[in-house]
Amino acid sequence: MMDATPESQTSRERVLAALGGGEVDRLPVVPLAGGWIAGASGRPLGEIMARGEVLAAAQLDVQARVGYDALYAYFDPLAIPEAFGCTVVLKEFGGPSLAGELPLDGSGSALDRPLPRPQRDGRLPEILEAVSILVERSRAALPVAGLFEAPFTTASRLVGATPFLLAMMDDPALTGRLLARVADALIEWGRALAAAGADMIIMPDPVSSTDLVSPEQSVEFAAPARRRVIEALPVPVMLHICGRTGPILPSMAASGARLLSLDQCMDLRQARAAVGWALALGGNVDPIQTLERGSPEAVVAAARATIAAGGPRRFVLMAGCAIPPATPLANVQALVAAARAARGEPS
Repeated sequence: MMDATPESQTSRERVLAALGGGEVDRLPVVPLAGGWIAGASGRPLGEIMARGEVLAAAQLDVQARVGYDALYAYFDPLAIPEAFGCTVVLKEFGGPSLAGELPLDGSGSALDRPLPRPQRDGRLPEILEAVSILVERSRAALPVAGLFEAPFTTASRLVGATPFLLAMMDDPALTGRLLARVADALIEWGRALAAAGADMIIMPDPVSSTDLVSPEQSVEFAAPARRRVIEALPVPVMLHICGRTGPILPSMAASGARLLSLDQCMDLRQARAAVGWALALGGNVDPIQTLERGSPEAVVAAARATIAAGGPRRFVLMAGCAIPPATPLANVQALVAAARAARGEPS
């Protein structure tokens, strides 16, 4: 027998209930809002990227104005590659990007370097500080989400996508060792985020999409390392893979993730039929054509159609990917309003 629908929940209770299969008072809305925060908050990109206190302040400010159901202790997904020794540059238009990769093998490679230390290396200590600040200042009313990319995508960033994908075909053993090494680092980092107070981890894995590799390669190489990391973490994981993921939905569902976040090209009804009701789905309003370029009215209409296809049970309203940096604040507010209206709450 299902529990009675609660009359009122905090955002933290609501999101964790949706991830865990419990009843919610209304549909949670958790747009992936890391990089978008900079423009919405008006704070300098470099300060948000480099200082945990500024990142936390920006997150708290924008969430208070928009009202979605989470706080995000990240700005970009490059902190782990940077902590391994990759060079990250900040572009005025376009945000952070990698300017250099590591050797695939031998001296100075990811296999040769020590694992990143969460308390000391790169921006990792600042991110942990942001988690702690968000937990303290939200007073447990909002879930705090950390983010890092899955081993397959992180490995491709460390050595470069082309060398990594070629090695996957030419030297599977080397690829396996690299993925295992990266998984070790991500487990340590994920546990540090949880110890600092993070309630959940958002785990993108775009390079494992069937838009980039075959379904067989995704299942053989990406899925085992991803599952190993997820199973080792003490908090739930929201897994996002871009593009057409129909052929790999079974491996995504078997990953141990509590929620599968799907791209806007995916049919939510078909996805639900494929994965069943044992885990939550998230998605999948078009982030470019609707959220960035559409009107608030168009966002509400798209959100309603998305909710009808994927929800409301075991469903979290999201965009099909991260919110684009130029998205108007009013459009994200419209997304939140649509989620609230889906269960009758005043917007």
